[in-house]
Amino acid sequence: MPSHIDRVREALAYVEGERATTVAPGPGVHIGLLGRGIGASLTPIMHEAEGRRLGLGYRYDLIDFDRLGLEDADLGSVLDAVQQLGFGG
Repeated sequence: MPSHIDRVREALAYVEGERATTVAPGPGVHIGLLGRGIGASLTPIMHEAEGRRLGLGYRYDLIDFDRLGLEDADLGSVLDAVQQLGFGG
C-alpha cells in the first residue's frame, strides 16, 4: 500500500503526464486549481488561451482530489509537492 506522500506524488505525476505536451512555447507559467469535482471548470481553457495570446507558455492544471483519489488530509502534501514542481499559484 503506498504511503501518504507516495499517493500524492503518483497523483501529481499523473496530472503532469496527462498534459505534458499541451503547453505553448514561451516563458513559462505553471499554475493549478485544487479541489473536488472541478473537472468541468473552464478556467484552464480561458487562462491558457490568454497565455497564448500573450506569448506565454501558460499551463493551468486541474488537481481534482476526487478524480485522483486523494483525501482531504493530503492537501498539505499536495501544496508542498506543487511548490517543488514549480507551480506559481
